[in-house]
Amino acid sequence: APNDATFKLDKAQYRQCKQYLRPLRRSLRANDISPDIISSLARIANLCEKRHYKAMQEAYMRLAIGNKPWPMGVTFVTFHDRANRHKIGEGQVAHVLDDETTRKYVQMVKRLCSFCETRWPIDPTTEM
Repeated sequence: APNDATFKLDKAQYRQCKQYLRPLRRSLRANDISPDIISSLARIANLCEKRHYKAMQEAYMRLAIGNKPWPMGVTFVTFHDRANRHKIGEGQVAHVLDDETTRKYVQMVKRLCSFCETRWPIDPTTEM
């Protein structure tokens, strides 16, 4: 079949998505998840359902990296910086992507949102 490779890729992405979302579903069932993450996920799902994709992307970014600005100089270390300078301010920027499991399911939420954008596109003239 001409679309055999595409089908295999889609199937692999589906399986990965299902696998990476498993810890999220488990945490939701056990009520072992931060209310902030739940409200962010609910907001993203609600915006996605209403096809407000631009607002959904902004909500996703707030969930993924938070609202805190990145401290200057912490993420960039030059050759001439003093030893261990890269550790200054370490741990002060807390967001959900610090945890590997959470990072995986947050990325899968983004993949699902992208699927929604492709599957149920909107008229670009109505997007605010």
